[in-house]
Amino acid sequence: MREIVKVRTVAGSVVVSLPASVLDPVGIKPGDRVLVEAAPPRRLIITKEGKTMTSTERLGLEIDLLEKRRQAIKSDQAYKLEQYNDDYFTEEGMSVDTFPLIMRELNRDLDRLTVEIAEKKLALYDLQGAEALNSRELRSESDEEPEPSSPPLPLSRPSKKLKATEPPQEPPAPSPEVAGSPTAEAVMKLAKRGSGVSTGPGRPIRR
Repeated sequence: MREIVKVRTVAGSVVVSLPASVLDPVGIKPGDRVLVEAAPPRRLIITKEGKTMTSTERLGLEIDLLEKRRQAIKSDQAYKLEQYNDDYFTEEGMSVDTFPLIMRELNRDLDRLTVEIAEKKLALYDLQGAEALNSRELRSESDEEPEPSSPPLPLSRPSKKLKATEPPQEPPAPSPEVAGSPTAEAVMKLAKRGSGVSTGPGRPIRR
């Protein structure tokens, strides 16, 4: 599928709009990451980014590759040993004189591969241990139930409401006699007579 599109400039960047008829057959959707490569003189290659590989997955593949390489060296050793035993060399440079040297070189390469595989396995073990520890911590944090929050303590204890005792009511003070009342008129009459009347409480009036 081919389409002709126009190159535009947007905000100082060169933009090329790709139609859906070109993107759909290769499975490129909005939001996908793509690799853009220049293919001079007149081509651009756009490749959809594949699935990202974790460090542990990559180390596992590297270890598998090294194991296969070590197995290939062992097969090569067995093949050269058969040629030596049959006294029939089919490979260039192989002879009775060079056979011991070639086998020593293969043994050296085999030992180096063994060491490299051990180092890769150690690195893989460290990564798996760190990932397992992180996942265990995340799982324990998610499994922990939140502790119930205690109600806030009052700043001071509430004081009990006490009933205030009502003070004893005093009897009302006697109001002064108002002028014009019968008692006041009587006292005035007695004073005019000059009889020395005493108006103290509980004392009889003497004339």
